[in-house]
Amino acid sequence: MLGYQEEADAPIVPLVIQYECCEVPENVRRNIRSTLETEYQPFNLLLSDANDREISICGFGPSLKDTYKSISGDVWACNGAHNWLIERGIIPKFGMFWDAADLVSKFVTPHKDVTYLVASRCNRSVFEALEGHTVYVWHAKGDECLEELLIAYNKMEPMLCGGSAAVSRAMVVAMTMGYRKINLFGADSSYTDSTHVEKSLVEEKTLRVRCLGEWFSSTPWLAGQVEDFKELAPTMKLQGADLTVYGSGLLPRVADNMGFKVVTT
Repeated sequence: MLGYQEEADAPIVPLVIQYECCEVPENVRRNIRSTLETEYQPFNLLLSDANDREISICGFGPSLKDTYKSISGDVWACNGAHNWLIERGIIPKFGMFWDAADLVSKFVTPHKDVTYLVASRCNRSVFEALEGHTVYVWHAKGDECLEELLIAYNKMEPMLCGGSAAVSRAMVVAMTMGYRKINLFGADSSYTDSTHVEKSLVEEKTLRVRCLGEWFSSTPWLAGQVEDFKELAPTMKLQGADLTVYGSGLLPRVADNMGFKVVTT
């Protein structure tokens, strides 16, 4: 159960999360249409029936700086984790981008050895930044216009479900690629000094969240990531996923309470 208070002396009230897209619908539609009108490699080519592969999905939460040396298997970097890992000599196998805002292009300093998984909803500037590199396009289910546009452009390609944040969405996408041992890094959903390993590129609205008897500093979208995990992880486990969460914070605390393996150092 999550509760929150906006001021230290305010009463605790239940936390109700209402999701909104980071872009207005017309811009999302424009982005998807722009993608579908270009030539691209569809994600279909990466679908796999394998069930013995290991992946470490890396978000950009603060604990990544304390846990990244424990990364094993293939490496999947979300957003800002991409550049940060490369700067430390870890070349991701995959880099994933899926937000529709133009801001995402600022996360991208492409590397020749990384395969990029870019959602069709991404702004054209992201594709331009990755020009000349290996890019596969996937479709993020949830946008109201997506199915309509896929039909209009005669694209028989999967719409991939998942959470509202990059890490939680990546969990599901990775399973369709044959990964069953899935490690999460930098998926704290809370923070002490900064919401990310390095300063966030956007202004964050903060929350004081109480969960399982502890207080955490979080944000609405980070708290939403926890709700995503609570819904996705049990189903993934039933489908054969072996989930391990590395780090500390709100999401690892919830994962531990749910019976998943958590490694704090």
